[in-house]
Amino acid sequence: METILVKDFKVFAYTKPNGAVRVDLYTDEDIFVKEILFSENYNIFFAKEIVLGNARQQGYLGDDGKFYKQDKSEIIKMQSYTIKGRVVQQGNNKPLKKVKVSYDKFNTYTDNKGIYSLPVEIEVDGNFKVTERFRSIELIIDKDGFSPFKTIPITGENKVKRKINIVKLTKNKKQKEKDIAEAGTIDDNTAKALSNAEPSTPTPQKTILNAVKAISERLLPFIIGMLVAFGITNIKKWLDGKNTLENTPTKCPTKAELRRQINKRNKVVKQLNNLYKVITAAIAAIGIVTTLLKIFQLIMRLFGRFPVPSTIGTPPGPSGGVIYSFRVGQLIRFDEKYDKFKGKFKLFSKIPKIILTALILLRFYLKAALDLLKIADNKIDQCSQEAGIDFTQEEIDNELLAIGAQEIEDGNPVLTDVNGFTMSVQSVPKTEVGTIVKRQAVAKDSKGIIILKGEPSFSASDQILIDELAFYITSNNLKA
Repeated sequence: METILVKDFKVFAYTKPNGAVRVDLYTDEDIFVKEILFSENYNIFFAKEIVLGNARQQGYLGDDGKFYKQDKSEIIKMQSYTIKGRVVQQGNNKPLKKVKVSYDKFNTYTDNKGIYSLPVEIEVDGNFKVTERFRSIELIIDKDGFSPFKTIPITGENKVKRKINIVKLTKNKKQKEKDIAEAGTIDDNTAKALSNAEPSTPTPQKTILNAVKAISERLLPFIIGMLVAFGITNIKKWLDGKNTLENTPTKCPTKAELRRQINKRNKVVKQLNNLYKVITAAIAAIGIVTTLLKIFQLIMRLFGRFPVPSTIGTPPGPSGGVIYSFRVGQLIRFDEKYDKFKGKFKLFSKIPKIILTALILLRFYLKAALDLLKIADNKIDQCSQEAGIDFTQEEIDNELLAIGAQEIEDGNPVLTDVNGFTMSVQSVPKTEVGTIVKRQAVAKDSKGIIILKGEPSFSASDQILIDELAFYITSNNLKA
C-alpha cells in the first residue's frame, strides 16, 4: 500500500436528504481522499472536528487505495515542557540550594533539597522532535563557588529530555586542585629518563630544571587560581578549544577584585620574563650564542616530536585527563639522531643530551603557562571593557610568545618491532569504567607468545602505549 505524505488536510460537511451527515476529506492541495458518514442529526461541527483530528493524528486510507498521512516533520511549533532534576555537592552528595538552572531565556533555582523544576518552551516538529536550532542550546547549572555544569537536554532521538540525572557540582577549590594536577604532573618514565641521563654540565641543567620546577609548582597553580576568580575551571577543555568565552558561562569579579587579578597577572609575566633571561644566560654559559627559540626550532625540525617519555596530566578517564602528551619511544630514535647530528652541528656538540632533555621539559611547561595566560588575558580584557577600567599590561617577551606559538610536527611512524619483539596493543579484561576500558601494550616473541606487558592505561593512543613499553625494553637492553 502506497503512503502519501501531505502537509495538511481539510474537510467539507453537509447533511444528506435522509438526515445523515457526510464529511468529505481532502488534502491541502484539494486531492480527494475519502468520504465519512455519520448518523442522522449528528452535529456537523463535531463530525468535521473528528475527521480532521483523526486525519492529522493517524491518517486515512483513501478511496483510491492509497494511505494519506500528514508529514509532521513539516509542522513547527513551540511546545511547553518542564525539565526536572536534582543538584548535590560532589564528594558528600549534600543537596545544594539556590543553584541557578537556566535554559535559553528561562531560569529557576533549586530548593532546599537541591531539586529544581524548570518550565521551558522548545521548538519541535509534529513528531515532537527538537528542531535544528534548538539542538545546541545547553542547560546550565551554576552556583557561585562551584564549577558550572552544562548539558544539552535532548535524547538520542532528538526528543526533549525532561528528567536530568543527578548533577554533582565540584567546589572551585577542588576543581582548582584537579586542574593544577593535570597541568603539572610528570610521569615516572620522565623522572627515570632524567635521572639516567648523562651527568654532565650540571650548572645549566640545574638552572633549567629549577625553572621547570618554578613554573610547574608555583606559576601554573598561581595562573589557575587567577582563572578560578573568573569562573574558568576544567582547564583541559579550555586548552583543547572545547570551552570558549562564547560558549561557556564565566563571570567578571568586582572592580577591586579585577584590579587585583590584573596585578597578579603582571607579576606572573614578570617572573616568566625573568626566568627566560636566567635560562638564556645559562645556555650562553656553555657557549651557545643562539636563542632558545632557535634551539627549539632546530630540535623540532631534526627530531620531529620531542623524544622525552612524558605526559603532562593525569591518565585519561573519569578522574582526569592529560593537558599535553608527547611520545616516549622517540627516545630510541633520539639517541640515534643525537649521535648522527652531534658531529655535524656545533649546537649539538656543545649541548649534552641531559641539557636537551631539560630544555624539552622546559618548553612544554612554558607553553602550558603561556596558553593559560592567554585565556586569562582574554577574560581580563573582556571584563575590563565591561567595567570601564584602564590598566597597564606587562608585556610578555616576544621570544616567549613565539615559543608559545610553535607547533610540534608529528612525522614519526608507530614502532612495531623493538629488539626483535613484535609490538601491539590489547584491551585489559574487567577494567571497564563506564564505556571506557583500559588497554596495554604487549611485546611478543617470534612465536607470537606475549613476553612483556605494559602498564594498563586509559590512553586512546596506541603510539603512547607502545612507546612506553619500547622505552622499557631498550632501557633494559631486553632481546626477544
